[in-house]
Amino acid sequence: MKECLLIVLAVFTLSDFTFAQDNITKFSLLTERAVDRPLTMHKGQLQANIQYGFSRNTLKYNDFGSSLNLQEEGIAFSDHVFEARFSYGLFEMIEINAEAVYQSSIERKAEYMVLSEEGIRYYSEFTEAKGFKDIYLGAKVRPLPDYDFFDLCLENGITFPTASFNPDLPEHEFELNETEENISYIKYHYNENHGTGVAVYYIGVTLKIRLQRMAFLGSFKHQRPLKEGIKTEWRSSLTDSRFDYAGLNYKFKPNNTSYAAITCHYQLFPWFDLYGDIQYQKSSGGWSYQLLQQRKDPVEKVISGCLGYEIQASPLIRIFQHINFSMTGQNTNGYYLVITGASFNLFPFYKE
Repeated sequence: MKECLLIVLAVFTLSDFTFAQDNITKFSLLTERAVDRPLTMHKGQLQANIQYGFSRNTLKYNDFGSSLNLQEEGIAFSDHVFEARFSYGLFEMIEINAEAVYQSSIERKAEYMVLSEEGIRYYSEFTEAKGFKDIYLGAKVRPLPDYDFFDLCLENGITFPTASFNPDLPEHEFELNETEENISYIKYHYNENHGTGVAVYYIGVTLKIRLQRMAFLGSFKHQRPLKEGIKTEWRSSLTDSRFDYAGLNYKFKPNNTSYAAITCHYQLFPWFDLYGDIQYQKSSGGWSYQLLQQRKDPVEKVISGCLGYEIQASPLIRIFQHINFSMTGQNTNGYYLVITGASFNLFPFYKE
């Protein structure tokens, strides 16, 4: 992934050297201030957003909104996300886009001891999930004419179940202490994937109000699975020192999720934009059907904030960084997420 980012950066940097004398119209479109940009790409504009995010879960919110410190409980979780998003202005008010995400997550729980007639046994649990997420394809439309102070955008799209979603076979281990026979260790190692297993439909709307050096955005998005799915759960049993596994298939349906956000941009300089937002997310309606019993997924809520900046490094390249952090929630994890990325822009088929 790093090599790919370096290649893309090199191509756009070399293109940038030959860009300055191309034409003034293209230059003005690519160097628009963040507060002035429309909510879709310009006609013929191609944008490639490449970003890396690192997150760590620090809290666990229960059903009443109270938080539990995960570090004090001996639980460690880290997440690495590589995302590539491509957008193209099919017309001045219509944009098509595609997104691919690779994610690697690790959760480790504290070791604990159980004392029995057989001796002392130590248990540990490790969960790993890595791989691509489902591919997203979508489109944005601005239905209203251009206004200097106002912009409206409608968005819809679908994630297709292209990624692996069933968990891989676990890799549990049993070990005896080399010096003391009455001491043993059981290490649970689960291998998950990031696919959803079903197609998910997205719909959203964004409103942008512009002032001289500021812009305010209000957005709402909703995602809904298009059908039910079938997933496998691995059950394990220990015989002597060997683990045996049996797969159990069950029906499930992912949650419906709604997002709402209010964002503020402040154009400190023509090439430097500061932004921040407050987001609300709610997930509900999901269920699984196991052992002749339907289990509803708990309702999840989280309110989070974001602070960041964007720098226009050149006409073709913008660099951005922001941090997201949870403020309160319900039945979900509290976290912080740091994202660093670059946006590459050009008009490959531009004609005046």
